Amino acid sequence: MLELGSVSVAFEPETLQNEQSGNITQNFFDDVNLKICTVRNNGSLGITAKSLAEKDVISARTKDRGPPGLMKLSPNGKFAILQRQINSVDIILLEKNDGTTAVEFNVPTKSKDMILSVDWISNSQIIFVTKQSLELFSLNEEKKSAKLLRTLNVSATWSLFYAKSSLIILATGMNCTTLQPFLIQHGQFTRLKSFDVDSSTPLSENLLEKDVTITSIYGKVCVMVLRYSAGGSNATDLMIYELTSDIQCAAKMKYSLALGCSGGFGIHVIDNLIIVHHQVTAKSMIFDVALSPNRPTHSPLITTSIRPSPICQPPPALYVPLWSMFQPDIVVDPVAGMMYQLTVRCDRASEVIVDKCTLVEFLIHRANQKSLVLSTLLECLKHKMLRLRQVRKLFDLIVEKFTLSLAAEANHIESTKSQLIPVDVEHLRIEQAEMQSSIFIPLMESSMKDSKYAADIMLQYLRSLHRHTVPIEAYFLELVVESLASSGEMSKLHQLVTYKVIFDSKPLAFLLLSYEARCPSLFQSGIDILARQKACDEIVEVLLERGHVVDAMRYLEAQHMEANNLKILDIAKHHDRVVQYAVLTSLTCRKTKDDLLKMENELTSLYTSEEIKEAVDEVSKAA
Repeated sequence: MLELGSVSVAFEPETLQNEQSGNITQNFFDDVNLKICTVRNNGSLGITAKSLAEKDVISARTKDRGPPGLMKLSPNGKFAILQRQINSVDIILLEKNDGTTAVEFNVPTKSKDMILSVDWISNSQIIFVTKQSLELFSLNEEKKSAKLLRTLNVSATWSLFYAKSSLIILATGMNCTTLQPFLIQHGQFTRLKSFDVDSSTPLSENLLEKDVTITSIYGKVCVMVLRYSAGGSNATDLMIYELTSDIQCAAKMKYSLALGCSGGFGIHVIDNLIIVHHQVTAKSMIFDVALSPNRPTHSPLITTSIRPSPICQPPPALYVPLWSMFQPDIVVDPVAGMMYQLTVRCDRASEVIVDKCTLVEFLIHRANQKSLVLSTLLECLKHKMLRLRQVRKLFDLIVEKFTLSLAAEANHIESTKSQLIPVDVEHLRIEQAEMQSSIFIPLMESSMKDSKYAADIMLQYLRSLHRHTVPIEAYFLELVVESLASSGEMSKLHQLVTYKVIFDSKPLAFLLLSYEARCPSLFQSGIDILARQKACDEIVEVLLERGHVVDAMRYLEAQHMEANNLKILDIAKHHDRVVQYAVLTSLTCRKTKDDLLKMENELTSLYTSEEIKEAVDEVSKAA
């Protein structure tokens, strides 16, 4: 299920000194731009930066000012940081040169302290972390100078940077187990509340930078810490702390992922899946916290081994000790001089996840897997691999993801307030039309002998839509009604309407009216819905179409509405004389003198004067 090397790029392996040429090659990984940076002979023979994207190569040449300790590119790739001194960095202008080498200028720390780390905040701002301070500088490309914007006195042993949020976490305190987060946004330092982590390290040992990772999991910025057993050799679990932008609230321990093995570990977070690689056993453990979001402890959902991609030739060596792993999906083999991308093959998930409900739920949480979700779900429904409560759970999740995708579009607003910015979650968006064409219609066609099953499945989806207050589209209602009719379950439809599980709408009303012959009670339900929708004209039209001309006249009088005389008279002609006379009499009472003249002519042609006199006499005698 894990495949390495579908995308890869070669780079020059690191050498301390080439025996033939005497050249030195150093490699640095830029974990913000995801580029491997190569410096040859301290830059005098060139610096190169490559990413996994084809033809994305940056090249330049600098003066030899000593061996660099790091190289990092600006977000736009126009500048580079080379650190050659312990308390200053050189800013390389990659697109400008003075003949043979790139233009550069030096930026020292204000405190003159040793630099622990340096990172790009933007294309024109860098942040120094020293043992005693944070220093924010603004760079001026034209003047080739730097200006100190902010400084803050704070002690640190090491630091980590999360570029998406411009977040720096400093390790402080005894054993480095107190972590202090800072947001560096809008030219300001925002100190978040510090928090203590449990690494179970011996008192004589510090928490190491390599055992801590900042990442984004399901829309939350998290800090992951490897916690070792009391003996100090066996990594027992991976602790996940969820950060908050509220400066009054400290990060909280959210999850504990059970590992229970010793040796070297590497961690990736791909598509919100936490993947822990174990070098000794050559196995990778895959965790998905979304499957049980309220449970604090998790065991691996999948334990598998990485496979080499057939595209990559020669195939990469797997789980080698010198592998370097970077977020979110990068593996660097410094010996082979290769950088690989690790991919999760969701199409192979069915090979390792046995439970079908878990399989579909797992796929729903993955990005860009709509067709795989629909095909897998249909297969499970066709072969009745899911219980009704499991179907309900999956439909609830599908509709919830749909509503979240709509909310994400509506709430995308830029904020000027400092805040944590996680990686956006790509919520699966399946429209009702797609459910109909990909799930329900094929299910009805394959379940001709068990139409009740197909109807029950659709009712579960209808319930999920109602639960999340999603308007039910007319074509899906038609399908539900058709399935209930085919299975002889019209009484269920009547109950759905009576208890307002289905929202009132004119299309629904006309749909119910069309099934009057199969379930007479649905006629009144349809009329009631039209009345609640204040669709008076439509009610009159329905009554007239069914020949209920007297009922239509009464409704017109009750609503004080104007009648379409010609249409009413035309329909009345298809009834007996009694109905025609009643209609004409009612209309004459409501019309003007001109209208009366025309109608009186109609009236006189219906009954002779003797018949009228006889009827009047009978009424008088009865009174």
